[in-house]
Amino acid sequence: MKFELEFPDGKMTGGYTGKTARIYREQFGRDIMVDIAEASAKVFGGYMTASKLGTLDLEDGVQVTGFTIQTLGGEFLERILWAALYSCNDGFPLFDSWLDSIEDYPEMLQYAYIAYGRMIGVTGIVEPEEKTETEGDSKKKSPTQK
Repeated sequence: MKFELEFPDGKMTGGYTGKTARIYREQFGRDIMVDIAEASAKVFGGYMTASKLGTLDLEDGVQVTGFTIQTLGGEFLERILWAALYSCNDGFPLFDSWLDSIEDYPEMLQYAYIAYGRMIGVTGIVEPEEKTETEGDSKKKSPTQK
């Protein structure tokens, strides 16, 4: 899957493909799917706990974004964004050079959060079609019905 990220100086393509997984494994010695699954479990568990305690309003996008970035941590978000961009853009800098060149680290974390959302499927990449349910749609057919 490929997706576009809109940076101040233009759009870049990011990806979550086999190439992304290979590059992530080669660069960091870790499995991207395992890291994403562990990070997602940590984030969603944190959402539930913070929501129950009343310390997080799940309807407030700014709070949720900040909480998610804090929970995921900078190192994970750096790795995710770099791998997504490196896998899709020829001539993209190596990890250390890229990280050293970042002037606005909090802004980079915002882009990494967006890339993470695309990778786990939370941030849609296409607009859903409008659909109204008809009477036939609401009735469930049994597996034996055709």
